[in-house]
Amino acid sequence: MIVIEDYGTREDGVVLKRTYSNKGKYIIQKKTGAKYTEAIDVKGKNSYTESDEDIPKETEEDVQG
Repeated sequence: MIVIEDYGTREDGVVLKRTYSNKGKYIIQKKTGAKYTEAIDVKGKNSYTESDEDIPKETEEDVQG
């Protein structure tokens, strides 16, 4: 499911939202078709759908380099 949560407010008063999938799936921006693991946008600026593609899980080796 797509989750949208408050991310913060910039110094100029613009409200930011964080969008992601709570199922570990990529999200797809509706307007461009771009694929993301998460997105931070100006409130109301973009909309997303959840893809069927899983985000690869990081392993300890990936994190350590």
